[in-house]
Amino acid sequence: MTQSARHILDARRRITGHPGESTPLHRITDERAIKAHRKRMCAHVHNPDPSKYDCDECPVAASKEGGNPARGSTRIVSASDNRIAGARLGGFYKIPAPPQRRRLLRPHQVAPKTPVTLTVHRRIRQAPQD
Repeated sequence: MTQSARHILDARRRITGHPGESTPLHRITDERAIKAHRKRMCAHVHNPDPSKYDCDECPVAASKEGGNPARGSTRIVSASDNRIAGARLGGFYKIPAPPQRRRLLRPHQVAPKTPVTLTVHRRIRQAPQD
């Protein structure tokens, strides 16, 4: 996951007022929108070997802020690195809502299908330099 982490750090340094800097990214779950974001971001990126490499996009395609090449970044990274990063993000999405949010929903209610605002309060360690 080193390559994906380095890409995020580089994008944050390079893009002034990058998405997620002053406001959180907003998760989307519509698969068509996610695919469209990914296609828009990676359409002009040359992948030398799709069996070994993936196009990594920042911000992630599963965010409302993703899919805008003028406000994002793409990089070719190893497929395994990108998929590990994606699996970790998927795990983050599965973290239960905070107790105060769970109490707002009665057992017969279902959470609304609106975008979820994600704010990560973890310090990102700088990826080691190769």
